[in-house]
Amino acid sequence: MSMTEGQPPRPDPAPPPLRVTTVLASELPQSLGTADSPASYTIPTLLSRAPTPAEQELVEGPASHAHLAARGYPEVRLTVRGRRLLVDGSTLTALEDGLAHEIAFVVHRLANEGSEAADVPVADRVARIRFE
Repeated sequence: MSMTEGQPPRPDPAPPPLRVTTVLASELPQSLGTADSPASYTIPTLLSRAPTPAEQELVEGPASHAHLAARGYPEVRLTVRGRRLLVDGSTLTALEDGLAHEIAFVVHRLANEGSEAADVPVADRVARIRFE
């Protein structure tokens, strides 16, 4: 709450929307592009700001993983560390081929608007899941 002398307290303004801004290339595995390149790895990205505890819980939580799994990325896990979002179990190619869009959706929709799972009927959620 913000207070100005002689005025009633005002609620603090909402934080700006949370979004992913960039891949931290300097923190990628040094072996990328070589014969020793790993099949998958952790991709460090930078968030526009530090998420609130509730936002972090949603980004790291089951609704986030369910969304990514339903879009073909069941092996990917998102972990927040300060302003960093770690994309575990993926590749730059996967990011280029659509995973970046899905992560952006997860961060924007889940963190900024609440859990997608709460808005989607169970039957619809189950219909989207593919075991391939």
